[in-house]
Amino acid sequence: MNRLDPHPAGQPAAPVPLDPSTRKALRTLDRARPLGLARITGGFKGIAGHVDADTGLALKDQGLARLDYSGHYPRLKITRAGRSALKKGAPR
Repeated sequence: MNRLDPHPAGQPAAPVPLDPSTRKALRTLDRARPLGLARITGGFKGIAGHVDADTGLALKDQGLARLDYSGHYPRLKITRAGRSALKKGAPR
């Protein structure tokens, strides 16, 4: 089975400017470190807050977050690229 990637192998995806909802979701994921947000119906939820499914999966597709399947429920966790994108943006 071939994996379909939106960008060629070996080249990173083009950086996307962060809109306010994406920045808010990244801040929520950063506060939820190291546990992340557990998958629920319609999104991801944890002690730090809630991220809807569309925003969470968009972050995953951009490489700013990842899904961790090691526990009982899949968890959305911020990546190093997500933390650096959050730092590069406008002040909190």
